[in-house]
Amino acid sequence: EFEGARRELARAEARHGPFAESRMGRFVIAWESGDVAELPRLAREAMAADPENGDRANALGIMLSVLGDVVEADRLYQRAMVIGGPRVTAAFVNRVFVRRQWRGAPAALQLLAHAPSTQSGLGMVHGQMLLEAGRIQEAREVLERTEGTRAPPILLADAGLVALAREAAESSRAAAEAEFARGNRSSARRLSWINASIVLGQRDAAFSELEAWRIEIERMPTPTRRWGGLASNMTQIYARLGQRDTVLARIRQALADGVPLGYELRDSLAYVSLRDDPEFQALRRQAEARVAALPDPVDERP
Repeated sequence: EFEGARRELARAEARHGPFAESRMGRFVIAWESGDVAELPRLAREAMAADPENGDRANALGIMLSVLGDVVEADRLYQRAMVIGGPRVTAAFVNRVFVRRQWRGAPAALQLLAHAPSTQSGLGMVHGQMLLEAGRIQEAREVLERTEGTRAPPILLADAGLVALAREAAESSRAAAEAEFARGNRSSARRLSWINASIVLGQRDAAFSELEAWRIEIERMPTPTRRWGGLASNMTQIYARLGQRDTVLARIRQALADGVPLGYELRDSLAYVSLRDDPEFQALRRQAEARVAALPDPVDERP
């Protein structure tokens, strides 16, 4: 009931004036309703109303990055780190993934090399970026040293750590199934179960669960909902399952919806089997051209 929500916010602001929650409420309504053009302005207004809220800066950055505004998203992640201090790992990790989309895995590694000394828990991200940059042995060493079975099984499998990958997959799948039994079929649990099933060789089961998840997501009419959060991982999973036509269709739709795929299509190991496909190559060039036209990232200072 988007119009009703807008009316209620207008009534609240007429009585109290604009305030932090009302400004965030306006942003969320625009996000949910697909009013994409208004989101950058509403994000700035939401931050201006609550300028010392680092969690809000990080959340707004995530939403804007989904829609292709990686410049503003990166600025918000940096703002979150300034507010919360250098221990704010979530915002830094989000910056790394935006940098990978924006300029590629080597650029993401350069950012990681300048991580504040107080940052912790970056082993998985570092390992993934090393893999995507083609530095396989270094990635294995990082993952074995810092993460072990805590890393996603797909990542361990990509690194060739077969025994660790299977151990992690068995644990991850069991944990997801326990949550399914409690009625929790969240995106995070489904993604965990599907990836674990792929590592364990249960590809038909993984495909069935992925299809059920996709049908639910595609009932959501707006681009912000189709590509937000963990749903953005679906295309890579279809690629791992060899579903070429579905992958190409999803990439075309993502580009039409303004999703900043950027260098993900070049670097992600999920797309290895498609790298010589002429149609995939054309879509990859289109995605890269969009981010190549953006200004270079700027590391702001407090």
